[in-house]
Amino acid sequence: MPFLDHNRALSRYPSNDKVRLEYQKGKILIWVDFPIAMPDSEALGIAEEMLPAAWGRMKAAVEMAEEASRATIPDFWRVQDMSGLSGERLAVWSVAIDAAGQSVEYFVSQNHDLSYEPDLPEDHGAFVTQSRSGVTVKVVGSA
Repeated sequence: MPFLDHNRALSRYPSNDKVRLEYQKGKILIWVDFPIAMPDSEALGIAEEMLPAAWGRMKAAVEMAEEASRATIPDFWRVQDMSGLSGERLAVWSVAIDAAGQSVEYFVSQNHDLSYEPDLPEDHGAFVTQSRSGVTVKVVGSA
């Protein structure tokens, strides 16, 4: 049985023109977005094919988010670099797969599996989007 089976969705969020199905793998939310006119089975088939590669690129997404975050809040990262603490400060919180556009967007923010101080500003994070045209990183929250 595929992981992204319609019957295993935690939630379904329809809007005027699209549908979002929600899944969870470990601590990471997985959303599958697709136009309301696209059959669920088609969208989930595309997303299921995209999922292994998307999962495999999470480490790269975290690295890109950290690079962008370092440019936005350098004082925070300076303290972290001097702390001597090892481990990733950031982690992927969600993966959104756009089945129609065949793009993947990761939301990256504080890694709650690692205890460190000071904490990352509460509203700080980054969206890392990979599409056919390349990769973009958008930092959100505190600067």
